[in-house]
Amino acid sequence: LGPSVTGGSPITSYRVEWFEMAPVPTVQSIWIVNSIAGQTTGQFRLLFQGSTTGELEYNAQAEDVRYELMRLDSWGLIGHVEVERTDVEGRGYRWDVTFLDTTLNAGEVSRFLLNPESLNGNTGSLTAYTRVVQHGSRAGGHTEIQKITTSSSGGYIEGYFQLSLRGSGWSPLLAHDASTSQVQDALESLYTVG
Repeated sequence: LGPSVTGGSPITSYRVEWFEMAPVPTVQSIWIVNSIAGQTTGQFRLLFQGSTTGELEYNAQAEDVRYELMRLDSWGLIGHVEVERTDVEGRGYRWDVTFLDTTLNAGEVSRFLLNPESLNGNTGSLTAYTRVVQHGSRAGGHTEIQKITTSSSGGYIEGYFQLSLRGSGWSPLLAHDASTSQVQDALESLYTVG
């Protein structure tokens, strides 16, 4: 029950926030599926926070994917991960990657990018993508800080950018030198933020 007197404009909505006491790990999946079984050949690479894995075969075992991801750990990007591979109706594979390191990868983890340029669907139609299966969160409601930086090697910056969070769609355009309050307003315009 809301207050009977608000001292101002009518209340049109409430913001409810909650948190989990235990951390929730981020889980991402990597999909390579062909419309025709047995037609996929070639390799792919995964990109994570600016670093790239070595080439992985289209049918790589879970251990091979994990090995390549752990090699990125030499840059301090990825802690302990577990990888599980699932056959997709004989037409390809899905790899689920669970980020378990609560120091390096606590909370929401940057999404993988998939470089499929060395994959070949042959006579079939090939689909290759990544997606978030489970969004991560830090233990005890500790907030995340994500930094947005605009820079230029030439010293002059211009242009616009947009923000998105957890599949919300895009925020309004923000100038490269947007103020803190403009960024906050843009974030709060996203339905996944409120």
